[in-house]
Amino acid sequence: MKTADYWKKRFEALESVQHKNAQKTYYESEREIAKAQREIEDQINSWYGRFAENNEITLTEARQWLNKKELEEFKWDVDEYIKRGKENAVNQKWMKELENASARFHISKLEALKIQTQNTLETLFGNQVDKIDSLIKQTYLNGYYHTAFEIQRGTGIGWDIAGINECQLEKIINKPWTTDGNTFSDRIWTQKDRLVNEVHTRLTQDIILGKAPDESIKEIATKFNTSKSNASRLIMTESAQFSNLAQIDAYKELGVEMIMVVGTLDGITCTICGDMDGKIFKLSEAEPGVTIPVFHPNCRCVTIPHFEDNFAGERAARGEDGKTYYVPADTTFEEWKDKTATEDNKKHTTQNNTLTNQQDDVNIFTDKLKTNNINDQGYIKTLSDKFAVGTDDAKKALLKFVPDGSVANGAYTGTPNYSVADKKVRMNFNMDALNTRGVGVTYFHEHGHLIDDRPKGQISSDNKFIQSLRDDYNNLIIKETSQHKGWSKRQVEQNIADTITGKNNTSNGRQHLYSSVSDILGGLSTRKHGKGYMIGIKDGWNHKPSYWARKPNFADVESEAFAHLFEAQFDAERLKAFREYFPTAVNEFERILKGVV
Repeated sequence: MKTADYWKKRFEALESVQHKNAQKTYYESEREIAKAQREIEDQINSWYGRFAENNEITLTEARQWLNKKELEEFKWDVDEYIKRGKENAVNQKWMKELENASARFHISKLEALKIQTQNTLETLFGNQVDKIDSLIKQTYLNGYYHTAFEIQRGTGIGWDIAGINECQLEKIINKPWTTDGNTFSDRIWTQKDRLVNEVHTRLTQDIILGKAPDESIKEIATKFNTSKSNASRLIMTESAQFSNLAQIDAYKELGVEMIMVVGTLDGITCTICGDMDGKIFKLSEAEPGVTIPVFHPNCRCVTIPHFEDNFAGERAARGEDGKTYYVPADTTFEEWKDKTATEDNKKHTTQNNTLTNQQDDVNIFTDKLKTNNINDQGYIKTLSDKFAVGTDDAKKALLKFVPDGSVANGAYTGTPNYSVADKKVRMNFNMDALNTRGVGVTYFHEHGHLIDDRPKGQISSDNKFIQSLRDDYNNLIIKETSQHKGWSKRQVEQNIADTITGKNNTSNGRQHLYSSVSDILGGLSTRKHGKGYMIGIKDGWNHKPSYWARKPNFADVESEAFAHLFEAQFDAERLKAFREYFPTAVNEFERILKGVV
């Protein structure tokens, strides 16, 4: 019988993929939240602009009725909203409110603004429901079928299992699992109602008090940051819950009687999970939050089967023909599915094949690391774990373009670098294992340079990518300058640096995650100063001014940005930091990387 370490390794791999899929959904949701925030900011600025055009209207006269021309214009907008609402299938309660609004003759300017902002939020949260619904369904199916596959491959014995049809799946994901009796959909719409009320209350108060629009926008931005945090917590927690539920259902189907909790996945296990780690329970005692995960929001604990020595597939005779078959250890998920699943089940499992393929990719990457004579097994595991949760295109690029033995000297004590001359990386593995910016940041960064070095020219020399870096930088400066009127350019730059370092109490101890952002901001703000050069935005993470002043290969801003963005593909928090400052550049990077893989 396989050991607990075997099962732990297999089920941690399943959790890692599930976690990555949930992260991907969150980042998509985060982009939509940011888009909705920008729309509302534009709506507020436009609304205030109408007052500025007419000197007879003051901010305190916010409830002046629309004139006939404005009413016709607004009615057309509402009709468009109704059309959009039907196309996006937002909830029927909001549809009714829109229809009522379009029929009113007297609509105040403030009411018009409220309807515009609510429409944006209704669409945002409606899309969020759809995304999470899709994620949870896929998570459950992945968890159920791959748990069955791993157990049968681990025990060496296979037999037919019951499939999950669409009707069953809908019932499973729509059944409340928390004590308050709410589903994920209930939580999303509750959050939507809260955000709508907060935005409308703030708008009303600021308009009555005659405050400037930037104050409303600043406060609403804070509300949206809270909404992002809520979305992250909901997506990661719900995904983990249904992954664990799927495993429990598969255990029941396979006759597993005992399970063990594994709570040591990411090196930062909390007290609750640490106490539960290694605990063994009867499957009949499985209760979410009590004996099995999730134990708290964002929990990453899993369960693994715990077999007594006499377990030998006692329920293997469940096959319709009463026969069992052997499942060799090297069986792929595809081969297992063809033998085990009915035609209906095959339809559900077709889209789940990537799980085993992703684990194969991790194994290939791990073998690639070993060709560089790395002896620290903990360092190898950390790099492999980071690779496992990396973005698909970044993983493809690394496996496609990075050769075995890519590091010329893993004990190099100088500044880590990639050499165009011999196509090799020079770095220090021991220092990277203790890297204050994050373990592995140097490894992935320098290999980003290697990938950028293509025979036909640097990938990063893409004109749209270069322009996106400058556009994002300029937009940041414009935004900061507008918020601090009267400040000099130097003061604005210093404020940005202070924000990154946490001197403004905004980074909350997460400054190291912004090291790459800081470096690129430093490069973009470097300029002539007297007889030499100076960096405008600097906080300790930057290259020296002399580095940015010279322009040999791989010493320009775009190539460094490419390498930094590549390193961030394997660290979700660093990538999130990049999106804060360089949203357009991140999108352009993803585009050009996809183009080469």
